[in-house]
Amino acid sequence: MRFRAIVTINKLIDMTLNNYIDDVLLEARNNNITESEKLSRHQIELWIKSYRAMLIKQKLDKKESIDDMFTQTIRMHVSKIENDPGHVEYVGDIELPTLLGTKWFTGLISVKDAYGNVIQLGSETKMKFQKYRKYTCKDYIAYKKNNKVYVEGGSNTLEWIDVQVIAEDPTENKLCYNPDKDEYPIPVHMWPTIKDMIFDHDFYTMSQQPSDITNNS
Repeated sequence: MRFRAIVTINKLIDMTLNNYIDDVLLEARNNNITESEKLSRHQIELWIKSYRAMLIKQKLDKKESIDDMFTQTIRMHVSKIENDPGHVEYVGDIELPTLLGTKWFTGLISVKDAYGNVIQLGSETKMKFQKYRKYTCKDYIAYKKNNKVYVEGGSNTLEWIDVQVIAEDPTENKLCYNPDKDEYPIPVHMWPTIKDMIFDHDFYTMSQQPSDITNNS
């Protein structure tokens, strides 16, 4: 039987990725789960990231509101790739991390210019029709294509954009990420669920696997 370690809410705030890994290992060892001795910290990290992404994806599928801690803003320079009279097309110079999306949501939350002005989100198809509209043809429209952000409109003054996204792995696009010092964004209520998934599924699966010890008798 597995006994849950008593963890106060305060200890779940501002925890790093390595703090979460240590929490899993500590509970496993306190409960004499021998499978934990076979695990690498990297494997536990992958489980944490995978279940975190799965739970966020479930919220997105249900169209529930998403906590700001799940989002990140990436500032990037944009380059002109098309400059026709009255129409300019830009592309962000940085590739986006893998985003959490659904059939109705790409994982791209918002795009703003360097002054904080919101750029309308759309699609490449919508932009093609926008070109021919009399009153809105010069308005900027931003959209995601493959792993890049594109912006099209009638002005040639755009240089920088701030892109807000929901990344599958919040560490993927973070320069110099330190798993010992940088906070890893998991809300208080989600961590017990993630830990239950690890113990009830992954540790259980490991316990059902045949031993590596071969009987030579």
